[in-house]
Amino acid sequence: MALDWVAVSSASAVNSGGKTCMQIISASGRHTDITKITIGFSGADPASAGVLVQLIQQSSAGTMSAVTCNKRDVNATGTVATTASDQSTGEPTGSVIVDQAIVHPVGFPYTFPLVKPITLSNAARLGIKCTHGSLTPTAYISVEGTE
Repeated sequence: MALDWVAVSSASAVNSGGKTCMQIISASGRHTDITKITIGFSGADPASAGVLVQLIQQSSAGTMSAVTCNKRDVNATGTVATTASDQSTGEPTGSVIVDQAIVHPVGFPYTFPLVKPITLSNAARLGIKCTHGSLTPTAYISVEGTE
């Protein structure tokens, strides 16, 4: 039986060098399907350029803080094996871009239009990396999936 989960990041400041604001990790020997990724920013300048948001296959953890993946249905049985992390202070490695978008740092959140789920198998990692040229907007991210 599939178990639906959601992970919500803490506020994460974006910088001009690029920062992995959140990373999703499938459990060893299992897979997870990412079905929805939503990101918003708390920028202050409506005239500011957009933030480059990239979904990147990553091969290392970097240095990050743990985020709990919670069941969408609190009455569902089982434990979510997928894990997540945020607040990168040491960037993970990986350069395969799965998708990307320019998201304005002021206004409504952006939801990636995933036509098919992004599948992570056997301890694979997907990073959500944000880059902005001049400001340091704060990113807020939620990711939904099923395993």
